[in-house]
Amino acid sequence: MTWEDHRRSRVLAEQFKCKYKPLTLEASRYIRYPALAALTLALLVRERPKYLFCQNPSVVLAALCVLLKPLFRYRLIVDRHSNFKFETADSKALKARIFHAVSNFSIRNADLNIITNHVLADIVEQTGGRAVVLPDKIPQLDSSKPAPNFFSLSDTAKVVCITMFDDDEPIQELVQAGVGLGDRATLFMTGNYRKTYSEAEKEALEEKGVHFCGFVDEETYASALANADAVVVLTKKDLILNCGAYEALSLAKPLVLSDTPTLQQYFGGCAVYADPRNPRSIIDSIIKALNCRDQLSYKAKTSVEILDREWNIQFSRVCESAGII
Repeated sequence: MTWEDHRRSRVLAEQFKCKYKPLTLEASRYIRYPALAALTLALLVRERPKYLFCQNPSVVLAALCVLLKPLFRYRLIVDRHSNFKFETADSKALKARIFHAVSNFSIRNADLNIITNHVLADIVEQTGGRAVVLPDKIPQLDSSKPAPNFFSLSDTAKVVCITMFDDDEPIQELVQAGVGLGDRATLFMTGNYRKTYSEAEKEALEEKGVHFCGFVDEETYASALANADAVVVLTKKDLILNCGAYEALSLAKPLVLSDTPTLQQYFGGCAVYADPRNPRSIIDSIIKALNCRDQLSYKAKTSVEILDREWNIQFSRVCESAGII
């Protein structure tokens, strides 16, 4: 059960051989949370699951599933992505204090927390929860799709930046880097650019080599990745393994990631690493990725086989920890 339709959750549902129930609603939080809570309750009444897997985010969904455990008597496994908000852990603001109280409550009271890396698993254990590590499974994307129409806007190297225009992403730095690349490459940025830029600003930046694609459907997204000369996925947070990085890796694309210890440890020599707060570093890393595309593609293809084997081993451990084998 999720309140966001997410590739990781779809893949895990398939691997666990359980029903996938995304409950989504575009509305303000004051309408969205009560409505989704009601839909969640109705679904649990209808399904009466023995095991319930839920995605966090949403922290509200995870807490609700904990509260409903005594009523429905299921075993609750929470798949926690990067929704820890460590940057507000010491904040005195009421909103931050409520978030961390609710988050820690769900961590301690879930039967099992699935975490993407060992550092986060240690933090969950220290909070009083039970944790097991499982990164994203390397996806299988169709690499035979023709290039998307918006690629025709450029006759230089195509660099796809996977962005959601969220707070942890260096949007301004990426745009500065795209402008700074000049005629060496064109940046195509996915996601809802309207959070940050007006239509007039969008048009002005497109003349400088930065194109905003907006939200694209899954087929167009896969086509863009498959036909990109390089893929950039940057975050200003540590302890995050980006979903887009797995997707680019599956297609053996030259990859630029943030220079965090978590990402460097997992992706190793398959990527070039940039300081996400430094446009010059981003430019240099993109140029290096383009210049070394053959070597990076070879390393990616080799690593995918190894990571797949390791994932299957870790998945077996999760099943054992969850008590389902």
